[in-house]
Amino acid sequence: MAEVKQGTPRKPTRMETVQKPSFNASLVRFVPGAVGGICNVLVGQPIDLIKVMVQTAGTQAKEAVTEKKRGTFGTMRNIVIRDGFTALYTGVAAPLVAAAPTFAITFASFDFAKSFLIQGENRQMTPLESCAAGGFSGFSMLIIRAPTERVKCLMQVQTGDIALGRKALYDSSLDCAKKLYREGGLRNIFQGSMATAARDIPGNAAYFGTYELARRQILWVEKILRNEDDITVPPAGNEFSVGSTMIAGGLAGMANWIVAIPMDVVKSRLQAAPLGKYTGAMDVLRQLWNTDGPRALFRGLAPALIRAFPANTACFLGVEMARQVMGEPEENQTKKGAQISRTFTCAAH
Repeated sequence: MAEVKQGTPRKPTRMETVQKPSFNASLVRFVPGAVGGICNVLVGQPIDLIKVMVQTAGTQAKEAVTEKKRGTFGTMRNIVIRDGFTALYTGVAAPLVAAAPTFAITFASFDFAKSFLIQGENRQMTPLESCAAGGFSGFSMLIIRAPTERVKCLMQVQTGDIALGRKALYDSSLDCAKKLYREGGLRNIFQGSMATAARDIPGNAAYFGTYELARRQILWVEKILRNEDDITVPPAGNEFSVGSTMIAGGLAGMANWIVAIPMDVVKSRLQAAPLGKYTGAMDVLRQLWNTDGPRALFRGLAPALIRAFPANTACFLGVEMARQVMGEPEENQTKKGAQISRTFTCAAH
């Protein structure tokens, strides 16, 4: 084994330049995402209920035609009149319980991928790097997102069944999860996992890529409007303003759904179906295409976009405000990265 000359430090690898976070730094990475996830669900759940009902209703069913004519807000109004305001939050328990860990993992994974890509350099990510980090975050949350989406879809579809006088199969989200497990084990609970991944990976790539790019440009415009001197380049990524965060967050949510809606339709159909009805996501896709054509893959896009802007405005505002309160972990990244690189070098000797 070749000797390493004293006083000649070896160059640290890419993984060694990624900061090893302390417990407090880990909290700063995870807590803002959890706050944002809860804000997202609370604001977006009522319209998400309508989206799933539209996506899972049969095209020839009388109730589907009726709800389509009423529109998103007309359907919401009728649900409130018929069942009360709380009916708009049917099935909210599963996504709300999952929101904190899911969004915490999503935003923490994005931050980790960001640190990995920029390697401690004092620079912003390129749009392509932002999309790559976003795609990684979509994969990382799959183990939590898939089963909770399965429960949520079944509970939301049940709302429409009850309105038509059909008997409720599940008393609560927990009861739904228990019955799914008894009927088919973990395979039943995780039905639609691959469809969820096919939705979330490209969707999150568009989500974070749009947010990072839009926020920088809006911050730049704000500097111009304030007649600031340094307007030659977009501001650094850690600058914060309520306006840029809200607008960029809303646009990011809409970009996510424009990309993700076809696989979301497939996922909703698959996860709302009993075990064994479809052989998989491709079977759902084939039946939808043969029965209703390509337009079926964009069913529910209108309520999804209506929901996306306010829900993700609330999400990113919650995330960024939590970061402002707790402190941004990347603020001292360059100094700490250099210190850690030296530590790894010494340990290698």
